[in-house]
Formats: sequence, C-alpha cells, structure tokens
Amino acid sequence: MPTKLRPNAVIARREPGRGWSGVEITGHFVRMLVGYTWVEIDPRGTVTRRTADGVSAAFLEFDDPIIQLTEDADVCVSPDCEQIHRRGRADGARGGALAGP
Repeated sequence: MPTKLRPNAVIARREPGRGWSGVEITGHFVRMLVGYTWVEIDPRGTVTRRTADGVSAAFLEFDDPIIQLTEDADVCVSPDCEQIHRRGRADGARGGALAGP
C-alpha cells in the first residue's frame, strides 16, 4: 500500500474497488475516500460526507442537527430526531434558512 509522509499530512492509497481507496490524516481532519464519496472527521467530532462531484453533502455534529444538502433540497434533522425541516430547491440554488416541515 503506497504511503506518503508529507510535512502536513500522511496519505495512504490502495487499489479502488475494495472499500476505501485513500486516507488523508492532517492536524485538522482525517478523511477517507470510499468509492466516489469523501468522509471527513474533524477534531470536534463533526463527520462530513461529500460526494466527489460536490452534488451531495451531509453533516453530522456530535451535539447539533444532521444536515443533508442535495441539488433538490436541504434537510435538517434535530439531534433528538423530533424535528425535521426541509426546503426544496426549484432552481438548485443553495443558501437561505431552512423552512418548517
């Protein structure tokens, strides 16, 4: 398995198609490439899942809501899963506050 030791990161790669194919460890995050999706964990424990093409992203924070962003909608779920907010995107634009259910 090829491994690179850089001053600011450790990078490991392996053949695609067998689960993960890349891991990057820095002082700011650990992230792994699985298929065409990056999964990143920062020092606070926030987990970010982002497709390589940037079309979809999800954020899970240890004490905050789960947020899913796609081309079609933004979805926010409260930490206790009691509240779900969804905002559709007619034009695919991002931004603005999430609306109620």
